[in-house]
Amino acid sequence: MNQVISVLIVDDCPEALDLIAGEFAAPDFSVTRAGDGAEAWLAYQQDNPDVIVSDVRMPEADGFDLLRKVRSASGVPLVLLTAYAEVSAAVSALRAGADDYLRFPDDLERLQPLVRGLVRLRGLAPGDDAERLLTGRSREMEEVRQSVRILATIDGPVFITGEKGAGRGRVAEALHALSGSSHPLVRVDKDTQDLPQGPGAVLLCDIDTFSAPEQRRWFTELQRIRGGSSPFSRILATGREGLGAPPDGAIPDARLYEELNALRIHVPALRERPDDIEALAYELTAEAARNMGIEGHRLSDGAIEALAEQPWPGNIRELKNVLEKAVAFAGGRIVSGTAIREALHAVVCQQHEGLLQRRAARHVAQRDELIDLLDLCGGNMAEMARRLGMTRGAVAYRLKKHGLA
Repeated sequence: MNQVISVLIVDDCPEALDLIAGEFAAPDFSVTRAGDGAEAWLAYQQDNPDVIVSDVRMPEADGFDLLRKVRSASGVPLVLLTAYAEVSAAVSALRAGADDYLRFPDDLERLQPLVRGLVRLRGLAPGDDAERLLTGRSREMEEVRQSVRILATIDGPVFITGEKGAGRGRVAEALHALSGSSHPLVRVDKDTQDLPQGPGAVLLCDIDTFSAPEQRRWFTELQRIRGGSSPFSRILATGREGLGAPPDGAIPDARLYEELNALRIHVPALRERPDDIEALAYELTAEAARNMGIEGHRLSDGAIEALAEQPWPGNIRELKNVLEKAVAFAGGRIVSGTAIREALHAVVCQQHEGLLQRRAARHVAQRDELIDLLDLCGGNMAEMARRLGMTRGAVAYRLKKHGLA
């Protein structure tokens, strides 16, 4: 069954509303109508539509007013419909965050495919309000969206770089969705045991962590795709920013590096695009509330200020974690700055606890290795040093540290 795309259409003219709604007379669309920007804003807050299509000139609150309000809350796709004489004003609106504009009624036939493309680009699906990592008004994210639009139409592997949690996987999903492929995007990482058999595209997650044999295996697969003998249609890959070609060692197989590096999208860290924090925060807060069955939460001005002050080393993944906790800590429907600070403290404590657990696990593993080696070498320090590639003094220090001297 096709996904149902919810569209909010806004116009003060009933006849125009009928014309616009007629463009979405298909089973996979649901339409909500509003007579001006103020009414549309209420409908948006209540229904959370996938796309908004709005006239520009309306009484009470016009399309620009609606655009400003919506962009203060989210990055939901918004298309403006305008008369020819208003094109210059519509261009200004695009710079303010509108996704596109069409002339009314001349361009109505372009409306439905445009809306479908915007939905595919954002990877929206019913009940799937996962991190909308292409959300954002910043110049950096607009560059990412533009790259996704272009590379979705080009055959060949794409290398998506950036820090963990910045949204590399979501960019890959958006690129795959926008390509129009009817097959799934299958994720593969260094620990994947059962490799996919196709058809479809493959996303190699953190390719720089793959072993050299695995990288050679996927280089061969790229050649098979070009020759038409592979069951796969395309290979996408994610990896760290600034990977150097061998012999730096970031990617052991130089040929794979060259193949991947031909088409690249870099996803900026959240700290590099602070203008996107507010819109992401609104969406992730709404998602967290829905997942907890307590919809209707809103972020206070103090909460936004508290979020904007953070460096976000964990990027959007960390932002999502904080907002989930803040919604749980909030006493009412308003998430305050205090709730945000409590959530930030909880996340720091959680990270510290995880670090301590990892250190303890490494300590136990190292001690067990030494015990096994002591037994294997019969307590011969010289042999232990040779096997470990250490000096005898370093081995003695390690044995003492673990209470094995």
